[in-house]
Amino acid sequence: MVLMGFTYLAGHRLVGPRSAWYVGAPKEELRMPFVNVRLYEGHGKERKDELAKRITQAVTDVCKVPPQAVWVVFEEVPPTDWFAAGAPGQPVKK
Repeated sequence: MVLMGFTYLAGHRLVGPRSAWYVGAPKEELRMPFVNVRLYEGHGKERKDELAKRITQAVTDVCKVPPQAVWVVFEEVPPTDWFAAGAPGQPVKK
């Protein structure tokens, strides 16, 4: 199971030669997309690397921001901690 959330962190912008971010930029400045992906634990580095690459590309294309503006964070959750409608979740079988 994968759950993704997408947030713009308002008031962040690229500055300086290394494209550093800072908090407190005017609202009309470029905003930083932050994508939080929650998934069952055990997906491995290669799969998460590929997911991060594809998510970054999609957000870059749709939101018209540079790739360095996109943050992707993975949260691995044990299947025993997933619940839907008050019942424990089950891993999706292939």
